Amino acid sequence: MHRKLRRIAVLNERVYDMVVPPEELLDYMSEAIAADLSFTFPDEASPERIRGFLAGAEPDGSICSRVVCLRLSRPKPYPWTVDTVSSTHRRLMEGVPGCEPGRVRNGPYMPAEGGPRVPEWLQPYAEVTLADVVRTMNESAYHPVIALSLFWNTMELLQPFQGDNTMFNGELLVMAFKSWNLRGMGRTSLAKHLVAARIPMECARREFLESGNPNLMASVTIDCCISALEEAERTLAPMDISSKVDGLTGTILRSARRQRSFTLSDIHGWVGDISDQTFRSRLSALIDAGVIRKVGNTRGARYEYVDPFMRVRERNGGPPPSQGDDDLVMKRLRRRRLLDFFSGSGYASPMSNSPIIETSMASASSRACSPSIPFWTFQTSVAASPMTRPFGVRA
Repeated sequence: MHRKLRRIAVLNERVYDMVVPPEELLDYMSEAIAADLSFTFPDEASPERIRGFLAGAEPDGSICSRVVCLRLSRPKPYPWTVDTVSSTHRRLMEGVPGCEPGRVRNGPYMPAEGGPRVPEWLQPYAEVTLADVVRTMNESAYHPVIALSLFWNTMELLQPFQGDNTMFNGELLVMAFKSWNLRGMGRTSLAKHLVAARIPMECARREFLESGNPNLMASVTIDCCISALEEAERTLAPMDISSKVDGLTGTILRSARRQRSFTLSDIHGWVGDISDQTFRSRLSALIDAGVIRKVGNTRGARYEYVDPFMRVRERNGGPPPSQGDDDLVMKRLRRRRLLDFFSGSGYASPMSNSPIIETSMASASSRACSPSIPFWTFQTSVAASPMTRPFGVRA
């Protein structure tokens, strides 16, 4: 598990840090989002329409325009609330037939007439509340990737909203990863990989509900995340400009992406004392590649990093959070928390022969501490058995 979590951290950095020419990035993202939508809303999975919304076309209320807006919205800070989840559902599913957007069901999940029936082994799960799910995610002592993997599986088991929750749950997982600064996941077709693992995922969930051991369930989900990031890396790597330039040009490119708008004097500050010819040749190369543009023709002209999604971002909360100085500090803190796991501090750590259960964390003292008790259970007693009381179900 340590290797898998480290792999996700490395792949996330690679995928998000790749600098792709605007037109190629628009093409890639439109295909990635269309692939995710094709499993639940095939009529909405039009790369051409999605590309238009990514480029800044006015949203028209369609599912694909809503998914684009959510993918490029500002990450929602933790802790989340039930309203965070229900408002996101409302935002995505407004107007979908047979769906009451944002309304959390109060009774056992009942599929639409003619739809697939819920297996008997999942029926006890209907008593779990969405508040329990969100609270557990917020307070989990697990590494964030493990906590979010279990959160997504819980949402899939719970089915807290009417109708098919598959597309919504997938986008919610991407949003949750972004809130933990794992924003490379927003450049993947994660839903495609989750659907491809449907059979092993069902087996893992059955084992979890029968034994209380979440290891397999978390592992299968994390494998899907890794495969999605690996696919994104393979596809984007040939387009990545930052891997094809020298160190000086790379410095300009990284600094431009961080600052967004800058002057020639700013660039001189980034690269130090170099000849004017060297300086201008590097800048011209980035302008020709389409990743930087010049604004104005006077001596006071400015330069801008070209973000093809900026119009969508501005409609949905502003630029990515790593651009401001305060947000850069938060980025470093979150990255530190992600890496703390590997040094054995800050998170519950999986042991070689034990389930991924919170066993000795002081912050988890009020939770169940036995591997025979589901991680979900909020109580000090260890007398209950998951065989008689499935994960999350009240006594």
